[in-house]
Amino acid sequence: MMADMEDINKIFQTALQYFMDKRGDQAALASRTDISTSHINDILKGRRGGTEEKRRALAAALGYPGHFYEDFMGLGRAILAGRPIPEPSAGCLSEAGLTAAGCFQVPLERADRLAGGLRARKTEEAASIVVHGPSLSRKSGRHLLAFLVGGDNMEPLIAKGSLVVADLTQNRAENLREGSVYVISYDEEGAVKYLRWAEKGRLLAMESENKFYKPVFRKVREVTLIGRVIWSCREHD
Repeated sequence: MMADMEDINKIFQTALQYFMDKRGDQAALASRTDISTSHINDILKGRRGGTEEKRRALAAALGYPGHFYEDFMGLGRAILAGRPIPEPSAGCLSEAGLTAAGCFQVPLERADRLAGGLRARKTEEAASIVVHGPSLSRKSGRHLLAFLVGGDNMEPLIAKGSLVVADLTQNRAENLREGSVYVISYDEEGAVKYLRWAEKGRLLAMESENKFYKPVFRKVREVTLIGRVIWSCREHD
């Protein structure tokens, strides 16, 4: 059958049912993806197919992030065709395998694409990374978002091209941890900055580690706090 004639919804439903038959915990899957149990159940019952973004989020939560999504769909195709279940590609870990390794999956976003905050996210840009951080694994990846830093304003603390993970629950100005690093959005741009109060509850000072950049001051209502940075790493040559 040609790819453009495939019933994508049926293929995904079959693969998802395979995992639900093995694990049967829709509530846990819903909590990891922010997709409701009723929505997941509707997919399993064939009442709805779900968007591409939701299908990828569910597959990633079951151990098939990013380009491994095609392995997840291949599993559904094999079951429908009566073929043996294919082995996962190298590097594709089950949720249990990730947990045992002290890792968790985190959705990935570019910090410099955050115009208007998280509402600017696009489905085709959605991806995820596997982060190793035993102290963070207690969160199981929930309420976390990873960002690829495009600028050099936080060097040498956070180099250009680094990955940072932000805790999205720490996004209220009234609970600001002064001097901490935050992923923020202001003036229709995303940034990673130290935050301090210039005037308590009214005016924020946004500072860089790189002293080439001067502090920026904005009224608190003009700044969207995405989350506080709690983890970072970079690639080395």
